[in-house]
Amino acid sequence: MTRSDILKLAGSNEYAKYLLQARREFERGSAATIEQIREVYRSAAEGIRKDISGLTPGSLRHAHLTALQKNLDDRATQMSKEILEAAHRGIWMASGAGSKAVADITANMVKGAIPDAAVKRLFAGVNERATLAMLARTRSDGLKI
Repeated sequence: MTRSDILKLAGSNEYAKYLLQARREFERGSAATIEQIREVYRSAAEGIRKDISGLTPGSLRHAHLTALQKNLDDRATQMSKEILEAAHRGIWMASGAGSKAVADITANMVKGAIPDAAVKRLFAGVNERATLAMLARTRSDGLKI
């Protein structure tokens, strides 16, 4: 969607400014979330590499394979936890960016009648409910949308 498309949809330059600012924040946050998830995988791969290189040289015996299996299970559990945390932050950021333009417009419209902080608190509930709804769809095998 181009800037002119957003301007047409918004109906005014002021509202378009709010929408474009929210979109920029979403894109920055989305890129950060993707990078966090990539870092989880890089870190896990490095940990597995260290675990394998730390094994006693020579032929792999049952004890070695058992130890490796435990290390891989531990890494998978840690990865799952870190990815869920990154997804949680990403969903929170996305829901905030999605409602930011509306919150800014609302704050502008009720300026003087309702303090900006009160409007932000109202919209914080929307973000929290959206985040919790997305996480409620998370199962042990990943995010189900």
